[in-house]
Amino acid sequence: MSRRRGGPNVRAYQRERVAAREELERRFGARLEADPTFERLVTAETSREEPFHRWHPYRQAFAPGLVRRFLEEAAPVDGPILDPFSGSGTTVVECARQGRSAIGVEAVPVLGRLTLARFVARAPALPEVAAGSSLQTWFSASDDPAHRAAVLLAAGRTVSGAGRPKQAASPEELVRDVYALMVEDLQAPLPPLGGVVCGDARRLPVADSVLGGLVTSPPYLSRYDYARINAPMERLLRTSERKDLMKRQLRAAVGVRDPNLRRRSKAPLPAAAEEAARGLEERGNRADAAVVRNYFIDLRLMLREAQRTLRPGAPCWVVIGGADLDREYIASDFILAEDAEAMGFELEAVTEARRLRWSTRRLGLLDDVAPRESVVRLRKRIGPAAVDGEA
Repeated sequence: MSRRRGGPNVRAYQRERVAAREELERRFGARLEADPTFERLVTAETSREEPFHRWHPYRQAFAPGLVRRFLEEAAPVDGPILDPFSGSGTTVVECARQGRSAIGVEAVPVLGRLTLARFVARAPALPEVAAGSSLQTWFSASDDPAHRAAVLLAAGRTVSGAGRPKQAASPEELVRDVYALMVEDLQAPLPPLGGVVCGDARRLPVADSVLGGLVTSPPYLSRYDYARINAPMERLLRTSERKDLMKRQLRAAVGVRDPNLRRRSKAPLPAAAEEAARGLEERGNRADAAVVRNYFIDLRLMLREAQRTLRPGAPCWVVIGGADLDREYIASDFILAEDAEAMGFELEAVTEARRLRWSTRRLGLLDDVAPRESVVRLRKRIGPAAVDGEA
């Protein structure tokens, strides 16, 4: 962890502007554990090798192995497992493979549809489509859910993991390659233990105290524009809910227009998050400061919903990445852990899976500070919870 560095050369005003983050780093840094065995689990690298997950190797997903580890180590209680940021459906699909029921909540309809497609019972032969046809023609050629899922997945392969167009095979080759994987995996269909609903992680469509556990990964602050990654698939689906969809998503990418940009919390933000936002404003970076504030407001709302829907004693694992925006260090894992404790969660561990940037910086009197990708491991306390920090 960080090493103390003293001396008269550290100016008082420099320490004052990072005081809340330094204090947070000291307080939770003593409880931070590095576990390199998590490094491959917080990325989707191994998804390319596993049935059903390999249909859509979503760069922003975590590995199926993380779900297996959660089920083995976290001791979920009775009730389904929830992923409120379901994305490509890793949690829902892997829980089904392990014989455990699960629910995904996903704001992007096309991603929810692709998760449900993994639970179809059969994959009939593809329709006949004229040579040289577009993906839109392939999509319109059949209303079979497996066929349409294959075309959507093919469209997803026309962009990189960062959402940039890339050189791809012809539409027919893309569709047939994806469908070959689907047909092979569906020879041993998944048990009907998974479900997905289109919704908002900040307002979960789930009853109180029914969930046996929660494992998820919200978008990382400033890393990717997730909307660009899904755009080719959404264009095929042509959802009429696009404006509502934008309102349901936690927007984490700096520079992306947020329809809720001026939304403000009714309660003070965590001091470390507000300090970072003020630092950005001092540099004239008001848009980024607003994104930081909204991001942590949204995470607080998600935590409050997790507290409401989990059964007492249920575990909650959150994979989250920190950031360094315009030289303002943001320890998203520690900010989340602090808020969770205030809401009645027991913090079991903050486990560093890997550094997101190997060049380090000084924070007040602390050296060797850099954004981390961590697993914040929580458990809902048994008994009355002190729900604090409402947004």
